[in-house]
Amino acid sequence: MTATIYATSGCSLRENQPTTNLSTQPQALIGNAGGISVRGRQIDKFDFSAYELPICHATLNYKNTAQGSEFRTDGIFKAQRLLVTPTINEATWNKRDTATDWQTAGAYGALDVTDDNAATCTIDTATEDLEFDITDQVNWAIENNSGILYPLISAANDTTAGADYITIYTVNDAVQANRPNVVVWDNSVYYKCLLAVKAAIEDLDLPLDHSSNAINYLVRKVPIDRGLGKDRPKSLPTILICPQRDVAPPLAGTNAQDDVIYGIWVIILGADNAETTYVRDLDTYLLWREEIRRKFHNRPATVREFGAVFDNAEIINTTCDLASVALPDAWYDNLLVDSMVIRCTSRELRGTN
Repeated sequence: MTATIYATSGCSLRENQPTTNLSTQPQALIGNAGGISVRGRQIDKFDFSAYELPICHATLNYKNTAQGSEFRTDGIFKAQRLLVTPTINEATWNKRDTATDWQTAGAYGALDVTDDNAATCTIDTATEDLEFDITDQVNWAIENNSGILYPLISAANDTTAGADYITIYTVNDAVQANRPNVVVWDNSVYYKCLLAVKAAIEDLDLPLDHSSNAINYLVRKVPIDRGLGKDRPKSLPTILICPQRDVAPPLAGTNAQDDVIYGIWVIILGADNAETTYVRDLDTYLLWREEIRRKFHNRPATVREFGAVFDNAEIINTTCDLASVALPDAWYDNLLVDSMVIRCTSRELRGTN
């Protein structure tokens, strides 16, 4: 699923208008239009507070006016993340608000902006639009800044006189399609089910085994993690959550919706010494198994309780298929492996729209 998030506000920073707030202009200069005093940069504010981690993909888009632009050198533009919060209707080339200077005019300072997760865009002509992959920046904003992101857009070589520059439309353009926007690809329903199952199991606050090690809860593609085990970065015990299989029964659902069943492996891994009469932790692992089964078996609301946003999908039931309690081959290798499959039945809007 995709959604288009438009900038809520924005302003241009112009070196030749160092004390003027340019938050109401319909167009903005990005780059260097011929001399060191005619640099232009753009700040926009985006709000992703409605989303949860992690976003699958996010693309930042600026529409080129195809006027007042010139392609001169390498055509590289960049989107950096501001480290400070500007006041959009007060910010200028010199100041981020009426009372506070940028560390370096134009927001060049190391305390103003960061190259962490910076995105670049290369264009071949002066009429092309700008498109940046800002997935990491959006995820950072969701995790660290209540979903608010301020990208700073500039030409990569704008400190060089006579470099590239283009003119873009701003949030003030009359045509919405021309305004700065981010197209967000939300996570798949399957991946959201994995995250929601993980959160639900973590919320059980399962008792520790004899090792007293904190339980690792890991979402993985397959039930393997090379970092697990003795003298490895991650200790046992661990509960792995992995995709197993999804099915779409052709006769299930409604006239407008399909039922899709997402299978999720839940695998308990614990250290064992393979002594046939040794029962240490047996009851602990059986209790984990029991608590997880009770949490998910025939519990329609279980996944929805844990905050996942399901666009055009509703989890109508969860069930639990119990598998092996202890795999003998693994036990001989000093490892307890206990497994089950959680099945999340999702009722989803039919089609792609």
